Amino acid sequence: MIKILLHGCCGAMGKVITSLAAEDNEIEITAGIDKMGAGQYTYPVFSSLKEWKGEADDAFEDLVN
Repeated sequence: MIKILLHGCCGAMGKVITSLAAEDNEIEITAGIDKMGAGQYTYPVFSSLKEWKGEADDAFEDLVN
């Protein structure tokens, strides 16, 4: 399973990625980051990357840590 932190989840492309991930059993969006706020998502949405304390794919975690 690939765990994703989706930056820009409230934008047009973020909504497409959210929809595609919902159809794929190998992908899980663990959280979203978007300065515009939250919407109707199955994952928590934060306004800043600094607020997020979850898990994502190891390659991404290497970038933010």
